[in-house]
Amino acid sequence: MFDLPSNATRFYHLFEFANTATSDWFGVAVCVLIWVVGFFALKNYDTPRAFAFASTVTAVLSILLMAAGIVGGYMVALFVIMSAMSVIYLYRAS
Repeated sequence: MFDLPSNATRFYHLFEFANTATSDWFGVAVCVLIWVVGFFALKNYDTPRAFAFASTVTAVLSILLMAAGIVGGYMVALFVIMSAMSVIYLYRAS
């Protein structure tokens, strides 16, 4: 099994431990949860706007998480593509 994080002096160490213990799925779950919360928080707007906002915010946060080594580049690419597609859709719809 895994050793307990006895030397976790910063919040990052807890993220790193959780990510290691879950075989890198913790970072993926954090990104997906950020997207879901952002999407439903703005659901009072129309769906394309809520989708664009959630995707853009999650893309920025996933870049920060990738710099910290929590998520891989595939998550960043996914949310950047989702953000770009939603912005293009909003631009064409207006």
